[in-house]
Amino acid sequence: MESKHIVGDFKKALEILEPLAEQGDAKAQFRVGIMYGGGFGVEQDDKQAVRWYKKALKNLEPLAKQGDADAQYWLGFLHYHGHGVEQDDKRVEHWYKKAAEQGHVKAQTKLGFMYRRGTWVKRDYKQAVHWYRKAAEQGDADAHYSLATMYDKGLGVEQDDKQALRYYKKAAELGDVSTQYLLGLRYQGGTGGVKQDLKQAAHWYRKAAEQGSVASQIHLANMYIWGEGVEKSDLEAYKWYSLAYIHLNLERTFWDKVSEWLTEIYLDFKLSSDQKKEADEWVKNWKPKYGK
Repeated sequence: MESKHIVGDFKKALEILEPLAEQGDAKAQFRVGIMYGGGFGVEQDDKQAVRWYKKALKNLEPLAKQGDADAQYWLGFLHYHGHGVEQDDKRVEHWYKKAAEQGHVKAQTKLGFMYRRGTWVKRDYKQAVHWYRKAAEQGDADAHYSLATMYDKGLGVEQDDKQALRYYKKAAELGDVSTQYLLGLRYQGGTGGVKQDLKQAAHWYRKAAEQGSVASQIHLANMYIWGEGVEKSDLEAYKWYSLAYIHLNLERTFWDKVSEWLTEIYLDFKLSSDQKKEADEWVKNWKPKYGK
């Protein structure tokens, strides 16, 4: 999705939400605060953000006490970040737990994170696993990834490569790009309890590359150069290297290296002018495919 389109959507959302917020809708007030705080669809304005957060706090608490899980989560969020109110560890845990116990998936994941890191609460890996598992049961990709890392490192559970791989795969299948890249690395190197499988490596690199992962685009291009896990293709390598080069945001030396690879493919492997034109057109029209 292009940024211009995103900004347009945020502006439209603000047009709808702000009148509701003015009328006292607590959830609208919270969202308007987020938009002013982040500059989504409006010029970033901390004073306006705090103003709306304070209004939301006043109106969210009655809803939260009545059992509204979203309101409970947002109260936890506001106290966690200190938006419009002083940070308060007891209230953070209280409201997140209230929402989590009602099945609010974001609250469950947030609690897992808090217990793992010991943020606002005493560190407790078993509690972290408990809440990650609850969120994972609802199909949350972040929770699957987090559970995988717990099994990977033996935190709150016995270390288990098979279980870690199972949760990593689920997170990747749900579209988590960092996990897709991680699986590509593991299958390529035969690490992390998996046997080397270059086809699987290429599969996961492609999934992440299609979502815009520059590192995955470079790895996939390398595999096309050597014909590892894919049919050797200088044209496909050139496409993915070109795409990575355009979006690369790493140190200058790495830019130079990718530029060198592109030159080698074009000159040494002698792509035809038609092939280069095809590749350049593909790169020009390329758009990320987010999700699964």
